[in-house]
Amino acid sequence: MVLCSSEYNQWTLKQDIEKRIGSNKVINYNNSKELADNVGSKIRLLNINSCTGMESGTVFVLGCGQIINQPKNLELSDSEREEVLQESMRKLYVAMTRAGQKLVVFSTEEFPVSVEKHIEITGEVTQV
Repeated sequence: MVLCSSEYNQWTLKQDIEKRIGSNKVINYNNSKELADNVGSKIRLLNINSCTGMESGTVFVLGCGQIINQPKNLELSDSEREEVLQESMRKLYVAMTRAGQKLVVFSTEEFPVSVEKHIEITGEVTQV
């Protein structure tokens, strides 16, 4: 299952994945027409806001940095910013707990120092 934040266009993401692994391998759960097809063993692609109740052995969460940093990028009062941060953390928690065995988190933004101490970074990390 692939869960993505609002910074990703699900239609483009689906096309990109299918270019690499073959057509008709991904189903966009946010498209009711596609849900009419037999889901079978297709990769499920969902918006992070619609993943409640879903489960999968392996879950990829795309755009975690955007979710965590969203409150910093908005002009809000301190109390409003805290409220948005709590909602963002709730969404991220729900997304991350969809994984049964393996969770893979991706971010194009730097994680706050308070988060970095709880994660393992594998592969090459590059700054653009």
